[in-house]
Formats: sequence, structure tokens, C-alpha cells
Amino acid sequence: MNSYHDFKIKGPEGTPFHVLPENGNRDPFALRCVLPEVSEIPETLVDVPLVSKSARKNYTLREVAGRQIGRVQYFLNRELKHLLDCGKIGNCIKG
Repeated sequence: MNSYHDFKIKGPEGTPFHVLPENGNRDPFALRCVLPEVSEIPETLVDVPLVSKSARKNYTLREVAGRQIGRVQYFLNRELKHLLDCGKIGNCIKG
């Protein structure tokens, strides 16, 4: 996953995230990484205080649940999208 510098959201190790198609992108294989809703995040991680030094703010996963946190790197998109579309892998990944 990359583009942290765009979204400035990062979860602690073990935070699950969803890989979904990035609609509206000129690349038909583009994929985005999205945090799941609060109910899908392990209870031990939901209220862990996190700091974004570049954005100069504090947050918890509860506050940013459901938001995009990055993009899949372009050289992985085509194969990963194929695996997602044919059902060989699920869209939820543990980070």
C-alpha cells in the first residue's frame, strides 16, 4: 500500500483493511485501501491513540473508520484485481 502522504491515516499493526476498486480512476485496475467500519476492527485497536505528525493531529480508528487510507501500488493492481474478481482471495486484509 502507498499514498500515506495523501491520506495521512495509518493504523497500528494488525489493523484490517479492505481492498476495493477505485472508481473514477483512468486505470481500470486501480485499487484503493479502505479501513473497515468500527464493528469489523478488533476491539483492542479501536481506541488506540494515533498521531499524524505531518497533519499535526491525534485520532483513533473509531474516528477514521470507513475512510480511504491508501492505494495499492500500480504494479500489483492487475494481478490483485484479477484474484479479487475471480474469488481466489477476499477483500479484507490484515495489516
